[in-house]
Amino acid sequence: MSMRVIERFTASTKGDRTEDLIVETPDFYGVFDGVTGVKPDWLRDGRTMGQWASFLAGAALEEMHANATIQDFAKRATEKLVVIRKLFDLMPADRLASTAVILPRRRPLEVWSIGDSHYSYRLQNGAWNSHPQTKLYDEVTLAYRKIVVLQEILERGEPQITEERAALAQASWNSVSPAIGKQLLLANHPDPREALGFGLLTGTEIPQHHLHIYPLPDDAAEVVLCTDGFPEAVPTAVAGQNLLNIMKDSDPFLIGKNPIGFMGHKGGFVQMNGSVADYYDDVAYLRIAV
Repeated sequence: MSMRVIERFTASTKGDRTEDLIVETPDFYGVFDGVTGVKPDWLRDGRTMGQWASFLAGAALEEMHANATIQDFAKRATEKLVVIRKLFDLMPADRLASTAVILPRRRPLEVWSIGDSHYSYRLQNGAWNSHPQTKLYDEVTLAYRKIVVLQEILERGEPQITEERAALAQASWNSVSPAIGKQLLLANHPDPREALGFGLLTGTEIPQHHLHIYPLPDDAAEVVLCTDGFPEAVPTAVAGQNLLNIMKDSDPFLIGKNPIGFMGHKGGFVQMNGSVADYYDDVAYLRIAV
């Protein structure tokens, strides 16, 4: 069916090491968020673990035929990830993983989602419908990180210089790094009653309850797919950047003091060297006219 890209945007705090990826094929649009590894110096053939994961997920989408299902995609992506896990001798907890949010170029309109990337849509009458996605595992982890950062600020005051920001960013990371390092042990948990389980492309079988299909209204005019480098799938990339600027100024450590109450991992916008970046994570954003 006739669809076209209105806007495409990517950004990263890592320069050319971005781990988010946009893939367009004749039959699908896909946005992938490669999970940042906890082994910062890990590279194979010039790619980080997160880059490998998003690349493999994107390659799987490129192989899908027009009538493929989300199950077909998940199976092929998982097969590719298994091969690389074996090739690089990775352990189950190693963060070779990617989320996926996909728009098939066909009707009825629907969005496929594996993991916690975002989607939204605009109706022909202009009404905007945003669907940010998160997972309980992150909510619990981030709540504890907020406690640690708040306690540090109450004890030592708001950091005013680079060295103080760096020390608080390190304390923030230290508080969550054990949970983040073992996060993948709960990925694709087979029991739907396990609230801390979540879906992810990581080389293990993805249970049906972690493969999400979201039907869209027939009168949708635009669809946005984006990774969680924006707090939600905003109407335009400029709107996303403006929102990040407000959040950065009001809440550089992302402990929920910003206007939308959003919290983030590690040090928020604050890097380990104490500098304040324009982005708290990689961003991949795609807006499509349907």
